[in-house]
Amino acid sequence: MIIKDLETHLLAALTGAEEVWIAAALITDDGYQKILPALTGIKQNYLIGINLPTSPDVLQQIKDNIQPGRVNIRLAGETPTFHPKVYIIKKSDGYLAFVGSANLTAPGLHGNHELSYLVSNQDDCKALVRWFNHSTTKHVDSGAW
Repeated sequence: MIIKDLETHLLAALTGAEEVWIAAALITDDGYQKILPALTGIKQNYLIGINLPTSPDVLQQIKDNIQPGRVNIRLAGETPTFHPKVYIIKKSDGYLAFVGSANLTAPGLHGNHELSYLVSNQDDCKALVRWFNHSTTKHVDSGAW
């Protein structure tokens, strides 16, 4: 399924989710604030690019929400440029993922000409989780910044 407005579909998918994996080349405060209310009670995993101008403020907000075993953050970047935009959601009945061009910014979620593809094949979604978990990155804990 091709998606042109990721915000609507992502927020709907986060309803009732158990866990989410977000890999984005760029995260801004306005994008994070759009999904933050939907993340309550969900285990969160972030893989955040540092090559693009991700705001230190949003990194601080995410860091402030770190809960051991509930919120995990890894930073990716430098060389080569980290550029994926992948959102994977686990629910009690399985996985789904959105893969495309939309960064976690307000215009990326809604407004820009972005394109995402909904992946519902369980093998493909699990392969995306494996990719996420095995990407070479720096893990950030609450005392690292």
